[in-house]
Amino acid sequence: MSNAPDLAALRAQAEAAKVARANRASKRNEASEVVQLTNEVKLAELEAEHGDLNVDIAAVNLKHTGQMVVVRKPSPAVFQRFTSRVLKGLQPADYWDFVKGCLIFPTPAEFSTLSDTSPGLILACANACSRLAEAEISDAEGK
Repeated sequence: MSNAPDLAALRAQAEAAKVARANRASKRNEASEVVQLTNEVKLAELEAEHGDLNVDIAAVNLKHTGQMVVVRKPSPAVFQRFTSRVLKGLQPADYWDFVKGCLIFPTPAEFSTLSDTSPGLILACANACSRLAEAEISDAEGK
């Protein structure tokens, strides 16, 4: 009697595992497409209300979920407050305050939940806000 596994049974198990993985991947792809399409619709609504993408607003997408955060160009007061803190040495809360002053979508509570699971989100959004402000500076310098 051999201790070797039953080859036919092992093949059947492997095939079942392969099918289960493919089904999970298919469901993830479908969910991802739903998120992407929902984001496109929401982004069009926000552009109509707040201005052009990458000029007046910016979208930051979470890689692992596809969820979207939209920020607007910081007001002069919000940008000045943030840049004055740069000279004093930024604290993590300063980034959150900067983003909160520019956040359009989602709500601050939803954003807080997202940033708990994706800690780099606050910095990515702060960078997006800064790029929007820099676009205005570059335009003014070019004139």
